[in-house]
Amino acid sequence: MQKFPEQINPSFSAFKIALIYFIISVLWIVASDQLLNFTVINRQLFITLAIFKGSLFVVFSAVLIYFLVFRNLVSIKRSGEELIKSENKFREIFNKANDMISMNAIVGSKIGRFLEVNDAMSQKLGYSKEELQNMTPVDVISPDIKIPENIGETLRKKGYTTHDLVLVTKDGRDMPVEVKSHSINYEGQDISLSVTRDVTDRKRAEDMLKSSLEEKTLLLREIHHRVNNNLQIISSLFNLQSQYVDEILKVFSWLVKVGLNQWL
Repeated sequence: MQKFPEQINPSFSAFKIALIYFIISVLWIVASDQLLNFTVINRQLFITLAIFKGSLFVVFSAVLIYFLVFRNLVSIKRSGEELIKSENKFREIFNKANDMISMNAIVGSKIGRFLEVNDAMSQKLGYSKEELQNMTPVDVISPDIKIPENIGETLRKKGYTTHDLVLVTKDGRDMPVEVKSHSINYEGQDISLSVTRDVTDRKRAEDMLKSSLEEKTLLLREIHHRVNNNLQIISSLFNLQSQYVDEILKVFSWLVKVGLNQWL
C-alpha cells in the first residue's frame, strides 16, 4: 500500500537520510584512513591516494544522495498519483449517484452555503453548480416548510439527522424529498454531508393508496347502511307475516269450533 502525502513525515525522512549518510561517511573515513596508514609508506603516494579517496567519497556521496532523494521523490509521486486516483474515483461515484449529494458548512446552529453538489442535484433542481454554491438550503426549501431550529447544532451533537422536506426547483416545481445528513470534520471544519432522495413517486403512490382507502371506507359505510336498511325491511316483513299467520290461525280456530258445534 502506498503512503499518501499526509502520511509521510518530512522530518523523519530527512533525519533518516542524514543518519544513513553520516554512518557511511564515518565508516568510510575511518576505514580508509586506517588502511592507508598501515599500507602506504611513501608520502607522495599517500597524498595521491588520499585525494583519490576523497574524490571517490564525493562521487559515492553524490550517488547515494541521488538514490535516496530519487527514491523519496518516486514515493511522493506514487502517493500523489494514488491520491489523485482516489479523488477521481470518489468524484466519479459522487457525480454518478442517482441521489442528490451535497456538502455544506455548519455555521453555528445553522447550515451554511453549499460547498459542493453532485450532478444529480444540479440537474434535478435546475440550477448550475456555481449557482448552488452561492446558495444555502433555505434558498431551495419550500417556504411552506418549517425548518427545524438549531439544525446545525443538533447535527453536530447527534452526528446525523433525517428530515422530510419539500424543495422548490428553479422552475417553481415542488419536490418532496427525504434528507439524510451526517456531520463530518473536513480540514478542521464541521461539514454537513447530505444525501437527498426524491420521493415524488413514493408520495404519489402513498396519496393514491390513501385515496383508495378512503373510497373503500366510504363504500363499506354505504354497504353497511344499505344492509342495515334491508335487514330492517326483512324484519318488518317478518313481523307482518307473523301477524298475518296469527290472524289465519284465529280464523281457522273459529271455523273449527263452528264446525264442531254444528256436527254435535
